[in-house]
Amino acid sequence: MNGTLKEYYKRSLYKGRSQLSRIIDFVFLRLLILASTYIYFLSTVDSKVVILFTFVTTALITIAIELIKSRVFVHHVSQERKKLMNDYRRIKILTMDNRNLVMLCSKAVKSCAYVYVHHKLADLDGDDVINVYKEAASCAISNIHIFSLSGIDKSATKIANSLHDCSLHFHDSAELIDICFNGQADMSDDEIDNLLLKELSKQKKGSILTRVKPFLKSRIISYLTLSVILFVLSFIMDYALYYRIMAMLCLSFAGLSGALSGSRKEQP
Repeated sequence: MNGTLKEYYKRSLYKGRSQLSRIIDFVFLRLLILASTYIYFLSTVDSKVVILFTFVTTALITIAIELIKSRVFVHHVSQERKKLMNDYRRIKILTMDNRNLVMLCSKAVKSCAYVYVHHKLADLDGDDVINVYKEAASCAISNIHIFSLSGIDKSATKIANSLHDCSLHFHDSAELIDICFNGQADMSDDEIDNLLLKELSKQKKGSILTRVKPFLKSRIISYLTLSVILFVLSFIMDYALYYRIMAMLCLSFAGLSGALSGSRKEQP
């Protein structure tokens, strides 16, 4: 998979977190596992094999986590591609002739009914339902099926529930898309990825402050916690100076996160 696409899918999976941000999370979690397993084995196994057991257990847990993350990522990519496919299909439906859409949906209903297709960007609202009801009543049809490409507003549902002299059914965008495309994939995964690459190339790069995801206010506690863990480990593990330097670095990151979050608030 293209590196740009892979990063896009990972960011969407991890709620917009950058690669550096994810690396910091990786290190934080592994150090937490390392400290926890070390403390556990310190009181349960011979002191000569504590370090060995600690690193082996941490490695096994890491492998298990990465395998799970890999499967989650593959599933996420599949779901994102489906969303992109449906977005593309919605655009195609918006440009389709209304009479053809009504014909397709009428065949799907398989009953004598008044069929209305709302293929607009705006949600279906109460006024739309009233207009459809009036048109159906003028044709002496009480069985009404409304297909909406967009959402269905609460007012539409409220009006529909108050109409007791007809049978009114709503069909969402998923049903409409399935009817129009007959459940077939009109784009391959490669075509979807190429379309996405074109869209990504059009997007403007954000400012430096908006791209520095690792230094967010929400990360202050994580950096402080990691700093404490590293400092405590410096009294237990070898290379105490290394752990204390890393603890000070995490403390600096916490301060930087606080400073940058403050500067963001000051921006107009």
